[in-house]
Amino acid sequence: FRTAYVVYVVKENGVAFRDRSVWSILDNTLTYGSYSPNIVRMTSKWSPPSDWRPTIYGMCNKARGSPVTNYGDELNIGVPVTVLECGACTVDAVCFAARTSSISGCECVCAAGGYGDTCLPAAVPEGLGPLPPPGAKDTEVRCVHGGSLGSVDDTDPGVRGLCFVNVTFTAAIVLDLWSFDAPQQTLNVTLLQCVLMGLSIKGSGASVHVNVTSSMLDSGALEFEGDFGASSQILVVGSRLVTTWSHAIAFRDFHFSANLTLLLLDNHIEGYSYAVYFTDAFVVDGGVIIVRANTLSAIEIKGMESSVYVYAVDVSNGGYFDVENNTMRAVNGVYFFGTPP
Repeated sequence: FRTAYVVYVVKENGVAFRDRSVWSILDNTLTYGSYSPNIVRMTSKWSPPSDWRPTIYGMCNKARGSPVTNYGDELNIGVPVTVLECGACTVDAVCFAARTSSISGCECVCAAGGYGDTCLPAAVPEGLGPLPPPGAKDTEVRCVHGGSLGSVDDTDPGVRGLCFVNVTFTAAIVLDLWSFDAPQQTLNVTLLQCVLMGLSIKGSGASVHVNVTSSMLDSGALEFEGDFGASSQILVVGSRLVTTWSHAIAFRDFHFSANLTLLLLDNHIEGYSYAVYFTDAFVVDGGVIIVRANTLSAIEIKGMESSVYVYAVDVSNGGYFDVENNTMRAVNGVYFFGTPP
C-alpha cells in the first residue's frame, strides 16, 4: 500500500486479492493492534480460488520493528508475495505500469496520461475538496470524494447531476434519470476512480453526459437503458470492467437519439459471453460510436461469444460506427446478428 495514513478495515475479510489484480506493499511499518501485542495481520489468510493469480510485491516493510521476509508467516497473507530487496525497484512494483515509460532508481517516469509519482491514469485529489464557494447555487453538481456507498439517494429539485470521485460502491447501483427534477437541463453523471459492483443508468429522454474514468468493476455489469436525449455523450475510458456476468457493458432497450456520442477508449473489458453487448437494433443518426484501444474478452466458447455483439445497426445523416485498434479475445471479434432496423 502506497500510503501515508492508517488503513483501517472493519471486517477481517475486507481485503481480497482479486484475480489478475496487482498489489504493492511498500515501505510500511506495521505494529500490533488491540487484539494482541504479539500478532500483526494484514488479512485473515484469505486464499483465492486456485485459478486466480493476483500479483503482489513486497518491499521494505517492517512488522513490530523487524524486516518482513515471509509475508505468509509474518503478515498472514495467504497468497504468494514477490519479495524485493529494499531499493530494488521495478516498474511493475512501484509504478502504474500502463502509464509509465521508464523508471529511474525508484522514481517513475510517466508516459502520456500518467499522473503523480506513481503515474496513475488520473490525477488524485489532494483531499476531500474545498467547501462550495459562498453563494454557490444548490443546483450545481457537487462531487462526493472517497468513502463507501451502498445506495444513492434521489437528488434535490433542480440538481442536474451526480459526481463520485474515489468512491467504493458496496452494492449494485441504479441511477434512474427520471428522478432528476431539472427541466431543460443537460444532466451529468461522473464517476472517477470508483469501484463498482454493478451500475445501471436509465435514461429519461433528457440529454445526459456520462463519464466513467479510471474505474473498476469486478461483479455485475455496466448497463445503459432507456432514452438518452439528443446530443447525449457517454464516455468510458481507462477503466477495468471484468465480470462473470454474460456481458460487461450492455445497451438494453437503449434508444440512440440524434447526434449521440459513445466513446469506449483504452479499457480492459471482459464478460462471460460478451464484452460489449448491444441487445437491440438501433440507428446511429448523425452520431458517433467509437470503440478504440481496448482489450475486449469473452470467456465462454460455444459459438456466438463476441468481443462486440451488435444485434443490428444502421447509420444515417453522417453518423459512423468505428471499431479500431482493439485487442480481442473471443470466438468472434465483432458479431452482427440481424438486419438493420
